Amino acid sequence: MNEDFINFKKFVDHVYHEFEQKVSLEEVSELLSLEDGYNRDSHHSTGRNLSIARLIFSGEKRNSEPISFDQSFHKGINVWIADNHKGKSTIFKIIKFVLTGRNKIKRDIQPWIEEILLEFNVGKVLYTCHVDSRGRARGTLFRFSIEEYQHLAELGKLDTVDSRTEFTFRSAAELERNMQEFFFDQFSFYSMKYTQKDSAKDSFALRTSNLSWATYYKSIYLESSNYEYLFFDEERKGAQGRKIFEMILGLPLTYPINALSLQRDRIKESIGKAKMTFKT
Repeated sequence: MNEDFINFKKFVDHVYHEFEQKVSLEEVSELLSLEDGYNRDSHHSTGRNLSIARLIFSGEKRNSEPISFDQSFHKGINVWIADNHKGKSTIFKIIKFVLTGRNKIKRDIQPWIEEILLEFNVGKVLYTCHVDSRGRARGTLFRFSIEEYQHLAELGKLDTVDSRTEFTFRSAAELERNMQEFFFDQFSFYSMKYTQKDSAKDSFALRTSNLSWATYYKSIYLESSNYEYLFFDEERKGAQGRKIFEMILGLPLTYPINALSLQRDRIKESIGKAKMTFKT
């Protein structure tokens, strides 16, 4: 299968012939040029998925009651049934914290959680992430199971497995950066951008923001507060929900369409500013 979904020169020629009375071929080429080209979208991750295998976390409540959670996950649907305020949401927030670096665990509960081990698969490869959450989060992502982690920890040999260590981190921010790089590489994802208007009345200024792995995670793995939508609705995140979906599916031209839309918005911004200057 030819991975070149679009020929840039032919695309430029096509656009030029549509507007040759208004712009030159060089102007069209410069206008449509993209830093990462037109064929960035990849099918390399086809058939590869993320699944949780096991979660362990421990700590101590304020009343000195110990916390000891150890749960293996089954393929298919896993269900927790418990009364309100028994920790169901906290389990999902702990998983999110490990996989994204975004700690949304309630502030009064965060000090209770001292150590986390999350085992997950990406395709056929098994990973274990260890997080020591006392103080600044720190830890390591390994390419082996929790059982092997525990065995090596007992022998004091965790520092001898560099060849099976993906990365280490010394803060939640570093965990977030590393997890984004890791999952973007695993699934051939990239950080799409979107524009937002300045809130000031009659302003044409735009702010450009990036969609991160944490954003993609939140749109794929629904949280209880977002159950109404499969992906972001049109009023949120610059209407990028559809683009996230297209990128996750590996559809060709997702990247150039997003990038050209951004350039279009910037051109509109420039035109708006020019008109405002002309009026004054």
